[in-house]
This record gives sequence, C-alpha cells and structure tokens, in this order.
Amino acid sequence: MVKGRNKLNIKGKASEWGRKIARLTFLWMGGVAIFSLLIAFTPLPFWLYKWMGTSNAGQMENPQYLIMLGSGGVPGEGSLMRMWYVKEAAKEFPEARIIISIPGDTVDKESTISKTLYELEKWGVKSERLYVENRGVNTRQEALEVRNKMHSVYSRKKIMLITSPEHMRRAVLCFQKVGFREVAGLPAFEKELESNLSIDQKKLGGNKLSFLKFGNSIKVRYNFWMQLDYELKVGREIMALNYYFIKGWI
Repeated sequence: MVKGRNKLNIKGKASEWGRKIARLTFLWMGGVAIFSLLIAFTPLPFWLYKWMGTSNAGQMENPQYLIMLGSGGVPGEGSLMRMWYVKEAAKEFPEARIIISIPGDTVDKESTISKTLYELEKWGVKSERLYVENRGVNTRQEALEVRNKMHSVYSRKKIMLITSPEHMRRAVLCFQKVGFREVAGLPAFEKELESNLSIDQKKLGGNKLSFLKFGNSIKVRYNFWMQLDYELKVGREIMALNYYFIKGWI
C-alpha cells in the first residue's frame, strides 16, 4: 500500500509540475504576442531591420567581385530584389566580376540559377562578367564555395555581397570567418512608395460605420502590418545568428 501511495504521489506531483510548466509557457507566449503587437505600432522593428542591413555592411570603392546570394526561386520577391541591385551595382562598378551563388542545375533552363542568369543578361549585364557558384545551400557553404573558386588569392580580393537586409550581417560575418579580409555589403532594401495613400472614404461609398474610418490612418492600414513583417524577419535572423555563432560559423 505504501509503495502504491508513493507512486500516486509521484504521478500527482509530475502532473502538477506539468500543469505549471504549461501555464507558464502559455503566459510567456501570450506576453510575447502582446509585446509584439504593441511594438508593431512603433518604428522599432524597422530600425532593427535597417540595423541588420547596414551595421556590418561597410563601404567599399571598386570591389573586384559582386556576389549575389540566393533567395528562393525565380520569380520571387527576394530573388528579384537582389537581381535588381546586382544590375545597378554592375553599372556602378563596370570592372567587377559577378558571382551568382544559387544552388541548381545550370544545364536546366528552367532552374532558378539559369533563370537568374537569363534575367541579368536581359537587363544588360554582359554574360562574360557572370560566374556561377551552384553548390552552396546555406550561407556558410556559399562562403566556402566562393572561397574555393578563388583559390589561394581569395583573402586579397575585395568583395561586395548583395543580399536581403536582414541577412546582410550574418552573410558578412560568414565570409569574414572563412578568410575574406575586405568584405562590404549592398543590402537590397525596397523603396518606399512616394504617393500619398490617404483616401476619402465618403467618395468610395460602402457601409458608413464610424469604427471603420481608417482612411487617413496610414499607420493602421499599412505601417502596423509592415512592422509585424519586420519583426518576423528580424526574429528569424536573430535565431539564425545565434545558431551560426554556436556552430562557430561567424
């Protein structure tokens, strides 16, 4: 009987601890959610996003290589943004070689790497300037593969990375970690729409409900959701930076 009671006591305590842990977990998650929503009404997520893109990018005159890092398929928001910046950088630095670091089969015309090369050539980037690194599947491997392509002289090369703003800090640190000494970055920031987006809801018609009158509130209609998006990007990247640090990749 005593043994049976002890087992019941242990199970009861374990169950109680389980409920406490579950309660604390839900409270923590709820607190994070509320904090995230409140922060989205401020410009803080954007400034963190901007810091990710510029804090470690640096400036560089006459880079020898422009390196575009991969970002999903084509067409895709990330890839097209980076390609646009590659095209502009190719004009600004006409002597620089361009390395496109995207995994895929260059023989397959429907692959992402082939479509990227095709689009850049269509936008005026000469094919003889374009080089391919198509083995790297994460930032660490991309840095290693680019280094291998440059052989023993890689450490003396001036390179400029082209990638999404939230990814820039990790990318620069990765390339520095594998031995590149002169690394700069060109973050692919999107441009703001210059038009006034305020609307006159009376002219648009529809239900006349007072609590839905947000026509002149750009913060509610657009900024709030953009800040939430920045929060997700920055949060994911902070996790990635911590993982890369633990692995010794940055």
